[in-house]
Amino acid sequence: MTSPAAKQVRKYLVPALLIVVLLVSVGAYESFSIGSQTKPNPQVYVGVAFGGNTTQEAENLIDNVRGYTNLFILDSGRNAITENETAVNEICDYAVAAGLSVIVNVGIEQAGDASRYWFW
Repeated sequence: MTSPAAKQVRKYLVPALLIVVLLVSVGAYESFSIGSQTKPNPQVYVGVAFGGNTTQEAENLIDNVRGYTNLFILDSGRNAITENETAVNEICDYAVAAGLSVIVNVGIEQAGDASRYWFW
């Protein structure tokens, strides 16, 4: 048999504990919810590589892809455009003006290869 004092303690203690558990749960939810909304948003690059020979080809490609890409890779490593610094600068300027980031692949130099395919 339970004493009247124990019944009275249970009458107030159980609701108080339930309120504390509810407040802690709501606080934890808000804390995690706010934390998940402040995730860093790194820029993702999606691009296209150009290996053509003329400035006009590059500009046409940039015009065709500017709506769904943000990166233009000028793959000038071993083609004729490498020897024309003006054309490379013009292509890069055009890509940047179109809102694209640019990477210029200037090629490689192989051991024993006396020729260079880039202008600098």
